[in-house]
Amino acid sequence: MPSWNSAEKNAGNCGIVPSTKRGTSMTEILTRLAPKSAQMIRIPGEATLTVSDIAAACAGANETGLNILLAKVVGDRSVQKPLFYAIYRQVAEIAIKEKWKYRRGSEKIRSLVNLALYEYVGEPRCPSCRGTRYIQHNKCQTCKGSGYLRFDDKQRAAAIGVHASVWLRVWRDRYARIFQVLGYHESDAVHSLYKRLT
Repeated sequence: MPSWNSAEKNAGNCGIVPSTKRGTSMTEILTRLAPKSAQMIRIPGEATLTVSDIAAACAGANETGLNILLAKVVGDRSVQKPLFYAIYRQVAEIAIKEKWKYRRGSEKIRSLVNLALYEYVGEPRCPSCRGTRYIQHNKCQTCKGSGYLRFDDKQRAAAIGVHASVWLRVWRDRYARIFQVLGYHESDAVHSLYKRLT
């Protein structure tokens, strides 16, 4: 399985996500902020928000969450490395705090974080909504509003190099914990941006 950093992004529209009161969708906001992204969207009409407005709104927002949004929604590849290390540090802290027992140290945690990021912001995004969870303001029916298509447990176990039974017994709950961390950062960033832009 390729790392999420090497996943090629498809160009084109990311789908429609809920809009701000000014009528600008999150995809448009993030595209204006990262204009060199692989998924540059041509925004018709006059812009109601400037890059300066968006940058000011992002100034106090959760940086890890903004990086998740830029990678997931816009396909900005420049945030992949800082995002990986930010999540890796948090997961390592969780592992120490919760006294995770595992062999071969950080190798498994790196693989686990890489896999989680690949699934969360990488290529396996839903082909219908392109990871935004919505199609024209309605919940996507293909992915049931999750925004991505998940691997099964056997595929995940193989990706980090453990037997499927070990995955189910040890690593599955840890993987779910990483998804909670990613979801927290993403929702915090979205909430912060909407609050500052509306």
